[in-house]
Amino acid sequence: MARAYRSKFDLDWPLLLDPDFELYQKYTMDKGDWWSLASPHRIGRYVADIFSGSIPGKKGKDLRQMGGDIVIDPQSIIRLFHPSQNPHDRPSAKEIVELVSQTR
Repeated sequence: MARAYRSKFDLDWPLLLDPDFELYQKYTMDKGDWWSLASPHRIGRYVADIFSGSIPGKKGKDLRQMGGDIVIDPQSIIRLFHPSQNPHDRPSAKEIVELVSQTR
């Protein structure tokens, strides 16, 4: 997934993935409540995702774990800290790429 993301946006900086959720806990990214996952609005988003070819959730993972995005610059300064409030609450890839391009 990271390779495809880097290729799609022609990135030349490292991406850190956290499949064991260790950094999620250290950065206090919480689990969502069931309503944040199953509200009518969320279900509508999931249906839209399915029709666009995406399968919501990951097999074997905690469905309640919220995502998040963090950008740390080469001087170890956190430039973006965005813990997601629901599964669709994410900055766009374009916003992240622009931010990283400005901090280089």
